[in-house]
Amino acid sequence: MSRTITKKFAGRLAGFLYLSTTLMILVILVGPLELDLDTSRLALVLASTLAAGLFGVFAPWDRWHTSASLGLAIYALLLLAFSPGIIKLDPVVGFSFYVVVYVWIGVSYPRYTSLLFTPLMVGSMIAAVELYGGVFDANRMMIAITTLGVGVFVGEGLSLTFGMLVRSEEIEHGRLETIGMIVDAAEDLASQVSLKGVGSYVAWYAGELVHGVGSRVVLVDVELEETARYDWGVLDAADDGNWQLPAAIWERLRVDGSVVSTAGEVPWWADVDEVKSVLWVPIRGSGESFGAVAIALREEPEALGHSVSATARGIATQGGLALERVQARLSLVDQSMRDELTGVGNRRHAMGLLSRIVSNDAIVVLDLDHFKQVNDTFGHERGDELLQELAGYLSRALRDADAVARYGGDEFLLLLWGAGEKAGDIGQRLVDGWRARRPVTSLSVGIAVHDSGVSAHTTFLRADGALYEAKSRGRDQSVVLMPGDMLPTLGFGQRRVSELESLHQLGR
Repeated sequence: MSRTITKKFAGRLAGFLYLSTTLMILVILVGPLELDLDTSRLALVLASTLAAGLFGVFAPWDRWHTSASLGLAIYALLLLAFSPGIIKLDPVVGFSFYVVVYVWIGVSYPRYTSLLFTPLMVGSMIAAVELYGGVFDANRMMIAITTLGVGVFVGEGLSLTFGMLVRSEEIEHGRLETIGMIVDAAEDLASQVSLKGVGSYVAWYAGELVHGVGSRVVLVDVELEETARYDWGVLDAADDGNWQLPAAIWERLRVDGSVVSTAGEVPWWADVDEVKSVLWVPIRGSGESFGAVAIALREEPEALGHSVSATARGIATQGGLALERVQARLSLVDQSMRDELTGVGNRRHAMGLLSRIVSNDAIVVLDLDHFKQVNDTFGHERGDELLQELAGYLSRALRDADAVARYGGDEFLLLLWGAGEKAGDIGQRLVDGWRARRPVTSLSVGIAVHDSGVSAHTTFLRADGALYEAKSRGRDQSVVLMPGDMLPTLGFGQRRVSELESLHQLGR
């Protein structure tokens, strides 16, 4: 039962009780019973209860404070205090209505509300006797005490019972909500294709499911060196990101399955006032643990229940399996895009790189001079070693952002992002650097800087033509073509471009 429904329930129940009283008074007025009562004054009481009843039924209780409907209880006590004097009826006859008020309070409000209202009940009883003109004798005193005792007992008993029902419903609702979130987590984690996506979802779900303040997912290698971290929620503003997962906590995680520490032990939340404890759970897939989830909580360490750590472990385990799956997928993708011999990208990777180039990027096509003679003279094993040596040299010589791929045989393709006018210097540096290593054979390089007005395929053909132009000029050198530059009309490179374009047209 939600808070809003409770407010409506309390107000409308009071309204129906007033209307029931109105109906009872109406029966007295029009019924066959002949009572010595002033009917005009009784009609005034009827109008008062009818007005209160209609107000209770139709008032917008959900817009008001939770305790607003207690005003109807106070109004009932005023009616019980003044009505006996108005209609000249012994107030003891109306004492049973006090029990009805207690019942309503017990059903509608939490424990101890009935006790808090008892002084008002006593005041109403005393006022009723005084206004009636009677005396609070021993008989009336005994009836009043009995009425109050029964009322408090019934009211508090109902408050306790309804409170337990509401708490049980809230617990059940919380469990269903948790199950729903766990199902959502499983679906979300299963749909992720990146480590960042999985890590971020694990951090978020772990924190949300246990109502944490913040959370951090830490992935580590076998040396406990951090490889990645993903955060959610509140973190200490002074956190510089340098604090590493302690070996002691890691060992306890492996043995116990979860660890609870105080906030002061973890610099990530040391100065966050609302954080009282940090729950650690391991991240593991089908094998050993390879990370941990740390969740900042408002509860003291000794107040954490088993369900909290069990829920967190469940999410961490799902996350571990998802991370393992994504890592395996990325590994397969990497293998499919990597040349087995040299370790750099393969032809498939090279074609993917070509699709990403933009204006001012440079395509480099290079190969080893007289590589067939190397194979024929020294054997294919030495040729493979030379290709591996060249691949390593190119990977080290380029910027981290640039890309290397083996296009086929001894031919390599390089992508120099944003190289522009510097492309020629880079090409010459590659040739000079390779020559300085005193290899068994030299290197020829062809470069074409891409222009937005042409296709990537055309720029690649120009780079390939520049390579063969370098060979026709004597090898062991670099030729670069800027946008608008043309190869010599009768040069070997130009003929090479024409041949490749013709083959490309035939292949369409």
